[in-house]
Amino acid sequence: MGKYSEKQLREIFDSGEGVCFYCGKKLVWSNYGKLGTRGAWEVAHVHAKSRGGADTLTNLAPSCIECNRKVQDRVSIYDNIRKYFKPSLWPVILIGGIITLIAIVIKRILNRFPTKF
Repeated sequence: MGKYSEKQLREIFDSGEGVCFYCGKKLVWSNYGKLGTRGAWEVAHVHAKSRGGADTLTNLAPSCIECNRKVQDRVSIYDNIRKYFKPSLWPVILIGGIITLIAIVIKRILNRFPTKF
């Protein structure tokens, strides 16, 4: 079957429970590498090989072909934070994100209840 044995492909496919690692789309086992077919998939490196990721089963995941090709070699959000922000700012960024998330949740909860004045 190419780069990976059928046993390895089965382990990778099963590790992702038959869905794309990135978008959650249902994949079809028999459509491995068949671009243009329903549920077509290929093996994705969770941490890109070009960025030091290993070719081990713990770093491999099933991905629909569309997602895997969009993601190819992109820098993760974590890598961007490391590159552009000093480590001393990470707690501030994290706290800011948590506060923003809490505000969004509160707003959605409040929007469910009509106000009467």
